[in-house]
Amino acid sequence: MARVKAVLRHIYIITSTLVTLKVCQDVYHECEPLRASVCEFMPYNYTILPNILNDNSQDDAIMAISQYSPLLKIDCSTSLLPFLCVLYLPVCTVMQVPLPPCRKLCDEVQAGCESIMNEFGYRWPERFNCTNFPTSGLCVGETHLRREMSSEGSTSAWSLSYPQFTTPKQMMSRPVDITLKPGSNEETTDTEVPVFILLSSLHKLLLYDVSTGDLITLYSGLDQGAAIDFHYSKKWIYWASHGDSRMYRGSLSLDVLTDVHLVVDAVSATIDSIAVDWITELLFWMETYPSQIRVATLDGKNPTTLLDENLDNPKSLVIDPIEGYLFWIDWVGTLYSPSASVERYSLNKSQHDVIFNITQEILPNMGRSIGLCTDHPNKRLYWVDAKSESVQTITYDGTSFRVIVKSTFRNGLHNHNFLSEPRSVAIFGKNAFWSDRATQSVVKARKDGSSKVKMLKTLTASAPLDLKVFHALIQPSGTSKYKIQLMSSCGVLWASYTTLIATAVVLSIQMVPVFLS
Repeated sequence: MARVKAVLRHIYIITSTLVTLKVCQDVYHECEPLRASVCEFMPYNYTILPNILNDNSQDDAIMAISQYSPLLKIDCSTSLLPFLCVLYLPVCTVMQVPLPPCRKLCDEVQAGCESIMNEFGYRWPERFNCTNFPTSGLCVGETHLRREMSSEGSTSAWSLSYPQFTTPKQMMSRPVDITLKPGSNEETTDTEVPVFILLSSLHKLLLYDVSTGDLITLYSGLDQGAAIDFHYSKKWIYWASHGDSRMYRGSLSLDVLTDVHLVVDAVSATIDSIAVDWITELLFWMETYPSQIRVATLDGKNPTTLLDENLDNPKSLVIDPIEGYLFWIDWVGTLYSPSASVERYSLNKSQHDVIFNITQEILPNMGRSIGLCTDHPNKRLYWVDAKSESVQTITYDGTSFRVIVKSTFRNGLHNHNFLSEPRSVAIFGKNAFWSDRATQSVVKARKDGSSKVKMLKTLTASAPLDLKVFHALIQPSGTSKYKIQLMSSCGVLWASYTTLIATAVVLSIQMVPVFLS
């Protein structure tokens, strides 16, 4: 009996082992060659997926790593890229399970990068919660990855000291691709993150590199400028020439705009401004004559009227898809007594509100407000006003009004003349950028008004008009708070068909007396 029990026990152990191996085989794939160029400096050439974040393909992992390129550019932590590679593209070991990064490696990254993320209004990602990573045991940390001098002795690289890596490779003497270093004081920190500004001039679409001063022509042939917006992750640029009824889209590849084609034709109306929802992937635009807000897919399909009441002369449509709000400026009054209001539309509640009135009684010498933009992290709106020559801001609920920059006069002269005809403003980090048509300039100042106004670039050929900061941080990831049911093309056809039938019936009824007579 004892011998039978022993045999059964061995059978149970073998069966359990086989079942465990089968389960592990079902959960984890085989090792596969590491083909992500961003992690090619790492001291291994095979990875295993899914990773601990449940990314099932290298393409998904590479896309996830690319979201943190702004932090990689500023070199907030030398451990950031190794941490991302170990997390998203884990090394394949003899155990054939993904090894997580150790908590200490995560702590190093958080210590260097979290404060910079907070500066731009973003929280430390929950998936990077360092308490989720082990403090010892089977993990990859500073004892397994160490930085050493390369053969030339001038750069550093990551080397390997973990005994169970099965496919280590020799390190190449190339440094991590970090090109910009943090500034040494408050005034220079705005150059830590490379900033590009998308511009429309009278006849061109332009891309301006704030760091280098380079100005790249993307598209020529505009007529009196254009309203512009973009979808950053897809690298799609949208524009509509002022006074035109057509909206176009092009794909930005490096510094070249390709695949330019028509996406919206408003026929008899004029497209004043464009707002791209990068989360729900919808395209909004403001039409005038008649005034209405319309929405469609990013390809311009299934156009639907969202709002066509209580709109006088709306301008500068913008969106915060995470909060579910559209904002714009509506011009009212007369040429000699202009006024304006900042208005909000809740996409979730279908509710239209005037959140801030700009009148001569409340704000003397104001009324030519234009160029509305959002500051998503701080839930604020900014705009420029040509009549008062100022940059102004309020919160999303219309409170906490401030004038952050304003022209002043001394001995009858301006202290600066970069607000005599402002057309558009954009916020990025601590800075406000705006365009001024009179001086043909792109201008910068601190958004809290704490610094002097600085002229960045003068366009000699034609004046800058619409302006957007082109950067991943402008369009953060998140969850939208609204849903919109677009009118399908089938619905349009059915409406036309039923209208045709109704018309035929009416005509038939009208013709009956004729036949009877």
